[in-house]
Amino acid sequence: MSAKTWAAATLVVAALLAFISAPAAGRPLVGEEPRLEPAASAIAGRPLTVLCYRHGEPGDPLLWGAWGYVGLFGSTIDLSKEACDGALAIGDGDVSTPLVEQALGALSLTHEAFHLKLDLPFARRASEGQTECRAVKRVRQTMLELGATPELADELLPWALAVHFKKTTMSKAYDWPGCRVPAFYDLWR
Repeated sequence: MSAKTWAAATLVVAALLAFISAPAAGRPLVGEEPRLEPAASAIAGRPLTVLCYRHGEPGDPLLWGAWGYVGLFGSTIDLSKEACDGALAIGDGDVSTPLVEQALGALSLTHEAFHLKLDLPFARRASEGQTECRAVKRVRQTMLELGATPELADELLPWALAVHFKKTTMSKAYDWPGCRVPAFYDLWR
């Protein structure tokens, strides 16, 4: 199989997974995380549920190499342990959680919430590239909504950008041509 065919097949599988909602009943979870739901719901413009998983349990996004996922017709965001722990650490003021993990959590939550924004045309919210572009542009606001001070949000933003650029380098599906990523303006005043 050529590299081009392999990449196309990978995109088709990823698209199919995005359309399939994980079964709601019987999923072993760390649990519903109501502290993350207001920020996610603000992005989507409707009430959302955020679920956090333990490593290796059925439904854990890391089982198929993701930090989070959604069913495009659902109202639930499923996040890995790292993404949940990172996003929660922002509001908890947990200095023991690495900054990159906090940024990853905020970016993952933002990205998945944009997939569920019903005001967007289906093709736009189903696109990983367009969704990632929207997420990286809004991630600082999400950090503030999660409880970060403006100073902490400024400190986390370069880490979120690093995660974003790593994602877009590893998978062109996340790289939207012409996406204008936030600059580091005001960070070094």
